[in-house]
Amino acid sequence: MALSTLTSSAPSVTVSTSLFRDRALKLLMAQAFFVGLSFGLLFNVAYTLLVVEFGSAGLRTVYVLVGVTVPFFTIGFNALEEKLHLAKTSIIVIAVFMVLFFLAYLALTLVKAPGIIYALMVMNIMGTLYSMMLRGSQAVEIYDARSIKNRYPRITGGEILAVVLAGILIGPLTELTGSLERLLLVGGVSMIGALVMVWLIIRDYIAPAEAHHHAHIHEHGHGEHGHGDHGFRAFLAILKKRYTLLVFGFQMVTSMTSLVVQYIVYSQAQRFFPSQAEMSQFIGLIKAGTTGVSFIFLTFAAGRLLIRFGMPIGLAGSPVGVSLVLIAALVAGMIEGTAGQYFFILVVITQFVDYMMYSGFVKTSVQSAFQPLPPKERDVVHTFAQGIGIPVSYGMAGILLMAFSRMPNYTPSFAAYLTLLITAICGVVGTFLYRAYSAQLRKSLSRRNIGAMELTLEDASTMGAVNRLLEAEDAWLVESGLDLLENASHPTYLDRVRELLDRSTDVDVQRDLLDRIERTRPDWSREAAERVLASSRDDSVRAAGIRVLCASVDEPIASVAQYLESESPEIRSAAVGGLFLYGGINGILQAGNVFNTMIGSGKPQERIEAAGILERAGIRSFYHPLVGLLRDENETVVIAALRAAKQIVHPALIPEILPWIDPVNTRSEALSALESFGADLVPWLKRCLQGDPSIPAARALRIIRSSARVSSPEVGQALEEAMLQLEDGEIAAHVWSALSHRGYRAVSGEVRSRVMQHIKRNAEKAARILVAKHALEPVEAGIEPLRSVLRDQYVRQEERIFTLCTLLYNQDDILGVQRKVMDGTAKQRALGSELLDVLLEPEIKHPIIAIIEKTGADEMASLRETFGLPAIDAEEQVRELCVDTVLWPEEWLHTCAEYAAREMGVLDYTLEDSMLTTIERVMTLKAADIFSTIPDAVLANIASIGEDVDVAEKETFIRKGEMGDCMYIIRDGKVSVHDETTKFAELGPGQVVGEMAVLDPEPRSAFVTAVEDTSLLRIGKDAFDSVMVDHPGIARGVIHVLCNRLRKSIKK
Repeated sequence: MALSTLTSSAPSVTVSTSLFRDRALKLLMAQAFFVGLSFGLLFNVAYTLLVVEFGSAGLRTVYVLVGVTVPFFTIGFNALEEKLHLAKTSIIVIAVFMVLFFLAYLALTLVKAPGIIYALMVMNIMGTLYSMMLRGSQAVEIYDARSIKNRYPRITGGEILAVVLAGILIGPLTELTGSLERLLLVGGVSMIGALVMVWLIIRDYIAPAEAHHHAHIHEHGHGEHGHGDHGFRAFLAILKKRYTLLVFGFQMVTSMTSLVVQYIVYSQAQRFFPSQAEMSQFIGLIKAGTTGVSFIFLTFAAGRLLIRFGMPIGLAGSPVGVSLVLIAALVAGMIEGTAGQYFFILVVITQFVDYMMYSGFVKTSVQSAFQPLPPKERDVVHTFAQGIGIPVSYGMAGILLMAFSRMPNYTPSFAAYLTLLITAICGVVGTFLYRAYSAQLRKSLSRRNIGAMELTLEDASTMGAVNRLLEAEDAWLVESGLDLLENASHPTYLDRVRELLDRSTDVDVQRDLLDRIERTRPDWSREAAERVLASSRDDSVRAAGIRVLCASVDEPIASVAQYLESESPEIRSAAVGGLFLYGGINGILQAGNVFNTMIGSGKPQERIEAAGILERAGIRSFYHPLVGLLRDENETVVIAALRAAKQIVHPALIPEILPWIDPVNTRSEALSALESFGADLVPWLKRCLQGDPSIPAARALRIIRSSARVSSPEVGQALEEAMLQLEDGEIAAHVWSALSHRGYRAVSGEVRSRVMQHIKRNAEKAARILVAKHALEPVEAGIEPLRSVLRDQYVRQEERIFTLCTLLYNQDDILGVQRKVMDGTAKQRALGSELLDVLLEPEIKHPIIAIIEKTGADEMASLRETFGLPAIDAEEQVRELCVDTVLWPEEWLHTCAEYAAREMGVLDYTLEDSMLTTIERVMTLKAADIFSTIPDAVLANIASIGEDVDVAEKETFIRKGEMGDCMYIIRDGKVSVHDETTKFAELGPGQVVGEMAVLDPEPRSAFVTAVEDTSLLRIGKDAFDSVMVDHPGIARGVIHVLCNRLRKSIKK
């Protein structure tokens, strides 16, 4: 059937997290009840008539008949209804079977043909199957992968309860209606109730999602259905994939197990219940008994066991349970014979166990197995795995039973041995499915990585592509082509370099070619350098030629001495640098005189040139001149010196570099330089890790963070030692992050145990935050800053937990889960939780999943129980946040808690006016998209140096053409963005204006005028830069704002 699963674009439908308040669950259970009652009665009528009339041979025949006919019905129905969605399909299917119940009664009454009984059996199986498929699709549409585990057993429980009632009421209903056949009329009436329930589910839950889907399709201009997407060909194509084949196979094998067990029970029942009334009563009671036990199991155990132990118990429960009881039955059969009552009793118990496990575990596990599939594949596999897989299992079971029944000396034990064989196959398939399920979840969540690969340039087509790059006019493309040849060690590389140098007129290409010649020094390098110096008029190209000349001759001083006095700084620097590197003693002495003059020059540009010479020379022992340059008063000179320090990497330079980590303009160069020092950085890193008071805290954290990019093993060892020693805190969090970025994986038992301790402590802290947030919910006003900082703290705790998990497990898997859990939809969050359930060890699995899933108000009691946290009211919670510096050490959190305490009258706190202003500004910043992902504590630093600006109506505070050095966040009021003739936008509270000035200082591109009296918060470029260096996410916020404005502008 074409059951469209709408997950990616469907709107969220409000479904209560509480099982008792979940209206969708009640409707699904009611639907299952009415359908179960109808088909429970039909089951009894059809099986009683079949067994009494045809015996065990009739069962075998029906199995084969179902296997031959029902798959074709499924394929045909799927083809016919390919364009129908879940809503229409559900209504049509239930309505058709409702009518069939009444027609079946008429056929039994008016037509006395044996074929009617077989038709009833096929109708029962098709109706049970298709209604189960529809119900499963509806549940998958409404619920996610996690919640469906707890709810689907209860949905199935509605059906089971109905079947129990049907079995118990067979006798009374038969007496009341006057015949067994009239039970079909009761079933038809019950189907009317099912139709009503389906209509309510479609109207309230499925139809809104489908309507949104249609709108989404129309908006994007795509056809709604691709040909064959849901057809049999699509199924065959998908079935070639290992995972979908395993889902299909597991569905078939578990169904075969149930069928053969059922066959043994009913064929043995003939010995004990020969009349129609007795057989009907037995079938009714056995059906009621099996389903009743299953109902109890579903209600009180199945969901909890699946949530706790996950897919393994769902896949293994049925084959293991059935095998154990069946072995006992075979032992009893060996002792007293298969005709004895003990064998019969034990095979009946086997059916009890099988039905209980199939209803409680197998159905739910198969539904969960569909979740990691892409939506289109999920729809096809779900339809055909049940619509074809189950009927085919009937046919295979029937064929095997026919073959076994023709064996010499056949006894029911033969069928029992066949069942054991099938359960063994089921166990094997289940094992492979579980492994594939884990991999499929990873695939659905993890990032797509393109790994490095060995490059070969042997075939003509690849070389043709390289040649086209080398012939391009774009310098970058030419350089890319040469890089390909160089990396592949292609024999034509140097020939192509020489050829390009002879014919290229592009300055950038020439400079790159000369740099390559300097590195490789081919025999013709001197000739090339002299030709460039004679012909080129570009100083940068001539400078590169000088360096090549110095590298090409034994005594370059005679050839380049003239360039030491050049008026061109670029040429003079090239001559000094070339002689330092290649000039020998004489060359170094002569170049040194010029260099010393540059170092002592009063012109910053000459000092910058001196730093550039040191950078290019990269001589470790020649570090002394750099010390003075790193102490230079001119910031531009210092930046050049930091770049040189990155190449020289002498440890004596480290203390000169450290102070330059603090200023915004030099920070990135200083950190980049430190990262090149490798093991020499370890003593300083250890001082930072130990909290050395002589190193400012902010500087220490930045050094720890940058150590992630230092490849030295000694640095990694220092970070690991710190992780073992440090308790939770900012330094510890930065250590975990640095180790994660280094790709570190904990191996030893001691380290893994320590990481797990950190995870559990951080999970407990996250739980405390959730409890605190919900304790404050009754407070209506005055504590929004506290709520905001608690939300922010919870996000930070989640990030820390995921970072720690990357130290234990595959990083791509964990980061994929993190994206889904923290940024995804409800269904994506559930998929993330499901992978954690599969991936993590029990010690940390349950606390992590608890803080991800138990975030609703009605789950706080369970969360407190999980972590052993007390229940406290809002006032007591605020007091704790104010005074308990052990549980709540964060300074900004205390400030916001004190503000809340003052507003609530809980404690008598007096906050300075400046702090109150800062709190208000933080809330203004947090409301802006640009700053929404930045921690509140960081925003407090910006807010403290922000400036409140009040603008009167019609006052223009940004003028087109002026140089801007600040941005504004609108706190209250409205502003218009315009030029002389056009109004571009009107912005209100929480929006940002003038943000381009802090990203790329250029003249303002428009006027901004207050539409009404407006209050603004002014943020200068320096304050903005200080945050963006440490929090690049702010740049994403700016891009997001600009994209939204561009989108609106395009629509207009």
